Amino acid sequence: MSQTILRSALLAITGCVFLASPSLAHAVGPDGTWSGEWISSSSGHQGPIKAHIRQVDACTYRACFCGRFLHVVPFAYSVPMKVTGRTASGATVLTAQSWLPGFGDFTCRAHVSQCQFNACYVSPKDRGRFVMTRM
Repeated sequence: MSQTILRSALLAITGCVFLASPSLAHAVGPDGTWSGEWISSSSGHQGPIKAHIRQVDACTYRACFCGRFLHVVPFAYSVPMKVTGRTASGATVLTAQSWLPGFGDFTCRAHVSQCQFNACYVSPKDRGRFVMTRM
């Protein structure tokens, strides 16, 4: 009986250590729900933003962003994001390019880790960043 308890305890501890291992950070994909803020480097404006990201295929994710401009004007858009690499720390690098009404050609480069989504965006009328955490 005591061997069974000991084996169960060892399995539980091993499982917890395995799940908490930093080497698995790269195994968690960008898909999921994210929340944070966008910050314009051009104008200084900022506001809340959320994203829902889902995997389309081995190299593509679809990101649906929604937020508010001037804290009251809602916006939403969807953009495909291509996997273009990994950082030394294991974060996924995603890039996107899309035409957005009112902003023109929008490009974005994101580093997505297990818990952080950090992106820089550029358009002819604005540039800035998204800073989000996984919900």
